[in-house]
Amino acid sequence: MAGAEPLAVIMISVGAVALAANVICAVLLMRFRDQDVNMRAMWLCTRNDAIGNAATLVAGGIVLATGFAWPDWLVGGLIAFLFIRTSIGVMREAWTELRTPPRAVRIAR
Repeated sequence: MAGAEPLAVIMISVGAVALAANVICAVLLMRFRDQDVNMRAMWLCTRNDAIGNAATLVAGGIVLATGFAWPDWLVGGLIAFLFIRTSIGVMREAWTELRTPPRAVRIAR
């Protein structure tokens, strides 16, 4: 807001490392994503982080090429929207899970 331009090289470098880490984590979590609402939320957050990292790489490239800061602002807004949308979905799932009576567990004799 004060006119400071984001440092595109740092955006791209950190974004690339973070993207690699988040993709690895998302792949590891993928098979557990339907286990329960907690695992689903963890997987969704990791997926969202990877999407944000990829968008940061694109924004960093545009900032590097143009010198304008608006791509950084745009990506920040889109990431915030994505997380708000995802969090609403997770809260709905959690609410449904809370309202669903637990299944009876049969003990084999």
